[in-house]
Amino acid sequence: MPWEDTTKILDERSIGKIAKQISACKEIDLRAYPFEYIRGKVGETIEGYNKNVLGIDVSKNHLFRARKCLNGSSFENISDLWYNPDVSKINYGRANISGEQVLYLSSELNVAVLEIRARPGEIVNAIKCRSTNEKAYINILELAVFDPSILPKMNLNLLGHQIDLRQHLGRTNYRKNRLISDFIVEMFKKKVVPGNVHDYMITSSISSLLWYGEENDDALMYPSIASDYLGFNLALKPKKSDELLTIEEALELQVVDIRKGVPTLKLIRTGSANKVTGKIVWGA
Repeated sequence: MPWEDTTKILDERSIGKIAKQISACKEIDLRAYPFEYIRGKVGETIEGYNKNVLGIDVSKNHLFRARKCLNGSSFENISDLWYNPDVSKINYGRANISGEQVLYLSSELNVAVLEIRARPGEIVNAIKCRSTNEKAYINILELAVFDPSILPKMNLNLLGHQIDLRQHLGRTNYRKNRLISDFIVEMFKKKVVPGNVHDYMITSSISSLLWYGEENDDALMYPSIASDYLGFNLALKPKKSDELLTIEEALELQVVDIRKGVPTLKLIRTGSANKVTGKIVWGA
């Protein structure tokens, strides 16, 4: 892959200064400062970070998204299970800032259900997506994913990437880059209490700086915290979502039980997506 030329930036930053900025960033009162201030501090902290952008063929993998049914009522519109079309109603998320459209998807159905914190007895609607093309290579920015065991289907050689990166940056700058990388990993692993959207401000800042503003980077990948790293999540830009994916099947499910972090799901019915009407057609 083509490397970014961040060596000069890292040359000018000391390990001590990077560590100090990381500590200060972690101590920011996220409720006390506006987003632009936080974004600026995060930008200073991760300056010079050499990101890992992977060209991945997603045509062989299904991707899933789920939502809890409101008052037990099934969703009828495709837009209800896609990214939010109303930007005024979009709050901060793990990979998006306020008002920024992102389609969040998971590598497994179980992971998608756990991501929405569904409880036993609750009814959820989910979509099973696939690529519209036989070959579908997209540029994915990989964040906080270093264990290849959670990506068996994609067979990524992330260890090989780290070895190549060390050779590219040199020993000292590689240590600096790992400091920043470990900070990013820690922030993306942080569990957020539902409703505390301010706690997403650091990861949404990272995403904004490293991913969303980059025209050629289609998606951002990070481990699923809710599933205890049993799978991964993919945040996809809206334009690429519409170009790349189609809904193969809609699913209505009941969460029967959750044991040791693994949900037992009961299929209630399936449905299909009618792109002409924008409706989900549920079976009996």
